[in-house]
Amino acid sequence: MSKLLCISFVGNCNNSISLASIKNRDKNVSFHFIRKTPLNFFRDIITGACQAIKSDIVIINYVTLFLIFFPLLKLSKCDILFIPHEGEPLFPKNITVTHSLLRRFLSIPSLTRLCIFLADETYFLSGLQANFFEGNIKNIFRLGVDSSQLVSLENKENIVFFPNRKGEVIKGYDLLDMSKEYLANQGLEELSFVQMCELYKRCKIVVIPSFVETYSFCMVEAMLANCIVVTSKEVGLAFDLLNEYGFDTLVSYGIHVLDSPFNIDAYTKDLVEKNCPPANTFKLADDLGLDGQMSNEFLSKLSGRL
Repeated sequence: MSKLLCISFVGNCNNSISLASIKNRDKNVSFHFIRKTPLNFFRDIITGACQAIKSDIVIINYVTLFLIFFPLLKLSKCDILFIPHEGEPLFPKNITVTHSLLRRFLSIPSLTRLCIFLADETYFLSGLQANFFEGNIKNIFRLGVDSSQLVSLENKENIVFFPNRKGEVIKGYDLLDMSKEYLANQGLEELSFVQMCELYKRCKIVVIPSFVETYSFCMVEAMLANCIVVTSKEVGLAFDLLNEYGFDTLVSYGIHVLDSPFNIDAYTKDLVEKNCPPANTFKLADDLGLDGQMSNEFLSKLSGRL
């Protein structure tokens, strides 16, 4: 048995590594989260380093944390694994130019490539991300979402939900035009998770027209809420599922993965007006362990438990 430590920033307990830490039942797998406030940040780095040198395997999320912890752990005997959590390196330059100077620096693809080169092994969030960095397409770590609040009405309303932040250009809200008349949250801006869960429950169709996403927690949430999903192969999870199942099989579940986000608006309008049958996306999400089961099994396998 190997002692495994996963290091990440403090995040939303409804998904990602934070959810894995809550659902984890393996005594050989532990977690250390870094807070972003200045005083706590340095304290957490020190305590994290002390934990890491006692571990056999250390998984480090995010470029920032890898660049901090790698020099501290290089002389230890532990294996250092890297998960490039940032999506920005894949963003078009005309979008990243609007970010802060620090965020633009951290989004430089060569910085992520440096971390990949230094790590003993790298696990990607999707094949889309792995291909971009010319990494091992088999090293995919699918993160989960807490499904406890993602219930579904038996008869959903024939309306559309856009679950991402409208103000972020990369999410593609401005690509929606013809389908906006059917949008349930057209007049709403920033949504709480409770509000999002209510819309997932009510709406038959979820639209994700992002220009690029390395994974997409919103797609996972939509599937766990048994919604029809309309997206493109520029979204990491959709890219992977399209390669694994093919277009027609995904459509039979209620997942429509188009070639381009620019095609999503008209396609979604057509789906609404046809009043297409209900989805069966929850079954696929359940089979894939997207409620966090798969990510916990992955961590347990790394520690040698399974």
